[in-house]
Amino acid sequence: MEKFRNLYLALKFTISYFTTIPVTFKENDNINNKTTLSFFIYLLPVTGLILSSAVVILYNIFEPSLYFALLSSVIYMVLYGFIHTEAIADVVDALYAKHSGVDPYKIIKEPTIGAMGLLYTASFLILKVSTLTYMLLNELFFEFIVISIFSRSSVIYLIHFYQFKSTFINSIKKHFKKVYVISFLLFYILTGFILLGIDTIYLLLISAFLTIFTVKKLNKNLGFINGDVLGFNIEVTELMLMIFCIIISTGF
Repeated sequence: MEKFRNLYLALKFTISYFTTIPVTFKENDNINNKTTLSFFIYLLPVTGLILSSAVVILYNIFEPSLYFALLSSVIYMVLYGFIHTEAIADVVDALYAKHSGVDPYKIIKEPTIGAMGLLYTASFLILKVSTLTYMLLNELFFEFIVISIFSRSSVIYLIHFYQFKSTFINSIKKHFKKVYVISFLLFYILTGFILLGIDTIYLLLISAFLTIFTVKKLNKNLGFINGDVLGFNIEVTELMLMIFCIIISTGF
């Protein structure tokens, strides 16, 4: 019974941390125990499922149109508070700082944003909103939901197999168990098959390739991996999977 309560608390904690959905906690809710902290990351893809499903439902409530598709696309990013998008600016600034001989970790932790970080983030936002708008207009709803799950599932794999320059992530990593890592990843893959069928394999393979390639490249260029790298990977993987689905759907 206690484990199920910790799972419930972990879900609340995950939603409150990775989304803008209001969540309340009681005074006796203990989210600092090892079970809750480990399940906190295992349940991250659930936030993708919740948010993408909410956006699809919202879009279908109104008369399908370009305006409501655009509005729903922006709402999707607002619902996760741009928490992953912010990482793009931080990582880009750190990469350019490294090229200039400046400590990239010092730059990535600064609360300000540089010119290159701003330009890349603005470009990404335009691409993300326009791409998701196109998906909604063409009713690629299940593809969108599966993509939102898979892009976040990569975090479970990365935390389990990579070393991080982050006290918070390392504290969570200590409580990771291989059986849970495998079980949750298989559950999310199964969810993909239920929603999308055999096409899930393509998204899964591309997601795995993009995740490994992106993180290895950033680790080599920055010299470390932290939470910003994870957020950067989520956004890049999500956008590239969306573009892939659009290319396939148009018969390119």
